[in-house]
Amino acid sequence: MTHFVHQPFTLWPVGLEIGSHCGFLAYGKDAPNAVEIVLPHHDGTGDATSYIVDRALLAIGLHRRASNGAIVVRPHRTRADWLIVTLTAPSGAGDFYADAVVLRMFLDATAELVPLEVAA
Repeated sequence: MTHFVHQPFTLWPVGLEIGSHCGFLAYGKDAPNAVEIVLPHHDGTGDATSYIVDRALLAIGLHRRASNGAIVVRPHRTRADWLIVTLTAPSGAGDFYADAVVLRMFLDATAELVPLEVAA
């Protein structure tokens, strides 16, 4: 039986910037409340920016605005299948679109390892 979930995750800039930030979501049963969002740098160094967020924050962000200070997740106003993710840390600041279906599938997979209870 596996003890982790790893899911590719893409962020697309909101606005005029072209391109995407391809990274991944990582979850381990040993830290049942934490999800790591990893966004590799595109400069050839092999470095990455990593955000540790509460799994419940991501689940809440599918339905309404949720934040921990470094990251804000909220539903898109008109598209139920999209999220707006705001990264406030200096290394990756900005607003991005993210696929809500991918995040929901990831959270469902983590819940198979450790149930997730989120107050509505």
